[in-house]
Amino acid sequence: GICRRPIEKINQMTATTGEALLPPLTVNYKVSEEAVARDEEQPRSGPSSNTPPGHRRAIAMSWESFVPVAAAIVSALPTLLLIGFLGRPSPATLAMYLALLLIAGRCAVLGIESSCARWLVGFVLLAVTSTYKSAVLLANCDGALARGVLYAITALWECSNIVPVLGGEDYLRRMGVETSSENIESGLTRSIVSAMAPCQVKFVPLGATNSPAVTQRAAHIVLCTAGAAGLYLLVEKIAWLQTALSSSILFELECLTFLASMAVIALDIPSFFWQIAYSAVTSLLANFSIAEDEDVRPEVILPYGWVYSSMSCREFWSRWSRPATALIRRLIYHPLGGRRRWYISTPVMFLLNATGHFDLSLALVGEKREKWWMGLFGLLAAMAMLEMAGDSHVLRDISADGNAILPAWYVFGRVVATHVSLRVALYIMVYKCLGLSFAMIFGFEQTTV
Repeated sequence: GICRRPIEKINQMTATTGEALLPPLTVNYKVSEEAVARDEEQPRSGPSSNTPPGHRRAIAMSWESFVPVAAAIVSALPTLLLIGFLGRPSPATLAMYLALLLIAGRCAVLGIESSCARWLVGFVLLAVTSTYKSAVLLANCDGALARGVLYAITALWECSNIVPVLGGEDYLRRMGVETSSENIESGLTRSIVSAMAPCQVKFVPLGATNSPAVTQRAAHIVLCTAGAAGLYLLVEKIAWLQTALSSSILFELECLTFLASMAVIALDIPSFFWQIAYSAVTSLLANFSIAEDEDVRPEVILPYGWVYSSMSCREFWSRWSRPATALIRRLIYHPLGGRRRWYISTPVMFLLNATGHFDLSLALVGEKREKWWMGLFGLLAAMAMLEMAGDSHVLRDISADGNAILPAWYVFGRVVATHVSLRVALYIMVYKCLGLSFAMIFGFEQTTV
């Protein structure tokens, strides 16, 4: 057949030049329209063949969105069951908490351009969600250990959902979440997937080769969790080991530091299980020929890394509670000037962070212990400021890969200062803020000389 556009072009040229290149052409489009009508009446795969053509693509996109959303919700069930088992909230209470997390995820892709507006929305969401968690969700949780575990898991979940709200379009783009008007459904779908994960999520191409292997992550979590359990049992059961470690506060702190470094890795388990469950559910749905987002896949950022061997305060905070660290930086540090005004932003950030831990002591020991928390984070703030000032003063050059070149003597002194300050901070937290002792932690009677 003859296409419509070339015919119209020829007629336009004839009208412009006044010379007939060809006799005026007309086409009866009745046959073409009938062919299109017959084609539309033929059965098609996918959505219902009776569906109007204009809606078929929208329905197909909805089915594509259904797979990751359904997989994310199913993958969140283990964490929700853990909260339900330990916290014993009612189904309505748990559903309301989940709704608050989804609201935060939806707000992240609203396209709020004003940084002040994003900060206000993020602050309100954080205040409402954390208050609801402390006052309602964990109200029926008994036992200090159970409350501590649930408090940590839910805090990581809340922080992970508030950070995208504060970060705006730049942060979402780095995490692989589309925010353009042409990809509204994709952005909304990925925001829901992120909201259902109890940690930060980054969307990476399916063929990405620089992603950490699942087996490596699994081995790291298993070894650290088993190591923490084994060390605890050894100290709990062996009397001479208890006596040796209790003979000096330095031995106690070193044992507690090593134990805590391994134990916090257990808080990565909900995030790791979410990743495994998500991959399994999407693979299962793919077997039923249900389309999924074929371009990217979500990859969780585990909240905790190996902190025992941290070489600096900066490295420690890059591995410790990553969602909470990211939240505090965007909520306090950057608005106050960041590194340009580190002498203001750093102490304010740490001291305001201290106030967020008052409820932890209240939940575990019945007292807020404000002065000890302020002293603890004051020490951490002082060490962070000394490190930033020292790095800028002795900095020699920047290597090709972007790392600072520092004198060996300074690096050694920074490592020693980091390890000493972190152990002093651990002493304040365990012995003063939480009111525990080495004997209480391991369940044996402390002998006095």
